[in-house]
Amino acid sequence: MHVSDPLAPGGGDFLRNMLGDLLRLIRTEGPLQWELAFQLATSVAAGDEPDPNPDPIARIRLEELSAIAEMHVADVTGMVLASAGSGLRLVPTTRVEWARRSLEAWRPLLDRLAAALTSTHEAPGPSRPGGPGPLGFGQTAGPGGIGPGTASTSSPGTASTSSPETGDLLGDEEAMPVDPFLGDADPLRAGPARGVEGGGDEDEDVDLAEMIGRWTSAMAPAMAAMQVGSVVGHLARRSLGQYDLPLPRIASKEILVAICNLDRFAEEWSLPIDDLRLWLCAHEMAYHAVLSRPHVAKRLEELVVAHVRLVRPDPRDLEGLLQGIDPGTIPGLSQIIGDPSLLGDAESSPSPELERVRAQLATLTAAIAGYAEYVTSIVASRLIGGHAPIGEAMRRRRVGRGEAERVAESLFGLHLDQEDVDRGAAFVQGVLDRSGELDLARLWIDEEHLPTPAEIDAPGLWLARIDLEKSGT
Repeated sequence: MHVSDPLAPGGGDFLRNMLGDLLRLIRTEGPLQWELAFQLATSVAAGDEPDPNPDPIARIRLEELSAIAEMHVADVTGMVLASAGSGLRLVPTTRVEWARRSLEAWRPLLDRLAAALTSTHEAPGPSRPGGPGPLGFGQTAGPGGIGPGTASTSSPGTASTSSPETGDLLGDEEAMPVDPFLGDADPLRAGPARGVEGGGDEDEDVDLAEMIGRWTSAMAPAMAAMQVGSVVGHLARRSLGQYDLPLPRIASKEILVAICNLDRFAEEWSLPIDDLRLWLCAHEMAYHAVLSRPHVAKRLEELVVAHVRLVRPDPRDLEGLLQGIDPGTIPGLSQIIGDPSLLGDAESSPSPELERVRAQLATLTAAIAGYAEYVTSIVASRLIGGHAPIGEAMRRRRVGRGEAERVAESLFGLHLDQEDVDRGAAFVQGVLDRSGELDLARLWIDEEHLPTPAEIDAPGLWLARIDLEKSGT
């Protein structure tokens, strides 16, 4: 009979104790702490570099260029970009302000992501007959133990594990209160030690896998708040406009520009600042025109939320990460807690459903990016003339995208690299070559007109399908 050494690095008892302590520590925290996200985002955005307020002259010039670009983008797309009586405009901000306002603008979507993480969906890991099953946030106890029960009425960001009505989640099985996260695997609870009496390797392995499943379910939402704040803060240090991360935002007539980043980019690439500002106005407004379409925003949000629901690391792989931690080395544990992308990397094999969602997300973001590049190119040709140096600088910028973009890709399931932009651009050009601008404009008329993963690489298939729909056959 195998007996785990509770002090051995990576030993089963050590892992149970460590996970139990972590779960008690985070149990009172909500799954998405907005205050933490805002604090981290603004702290990262500020960094150690100067972040001066925008020059009033730059603000005036952006307003003037915005008015010019809006007319041309509306002409090319055939879309109304802002309500009558007021135009859409680019607004210069500091990096800190960009981070704060971006979090606010994405809050409805992030609340949906939090709700997905705190749903009644079960955490991975086996359950023992007669014992507590896997615990997911938002669950309350069903009769006789932890089960689907009644969904929590707490708002997103709040976990509920017990109440006066339900009492102890394990009922009256024992007199001593049971930790709602650890069940009877709580190392502080009275009872025989696992692997010594009445236990054995199999029970010990089941308990550890079950606890890891609960730890993943509990930690993922908390880490998401840290990761969202970190991602937005790092994006603020690099983004030029607000659509480097092509996510829907709360409706607004203002598009944010991190003016320090824009000025630095112009200087690094020796680009005329007014030409770059005008190019950015066209680029951001082209993205805005598409992402402000209700059915496009709805579809994109649905796919992002579905991606979050489906990305669940395999507890066996997570156990491997945890067992590699030296109990005397805090940085190893801090890395896992502070970098949720490690949990995504722990996913052993994506499910067919997750692969399908990822393919649909990649298709939609490629179509949006390709169309935005097409619109930007036409407007820039009209207003700037020789805009090739700007286009090349932007291409190289995408190729050399940083860790913030990669982590955002992991978090939201988006594809942001040059290959995806080229894929979307090839689709747009294929439609233009076969049918012209009028049929391309139908791309954003209805959700049913959005391309499928097969059609994004074969624009003729897309044209054939919408032609059949138009003819009613």
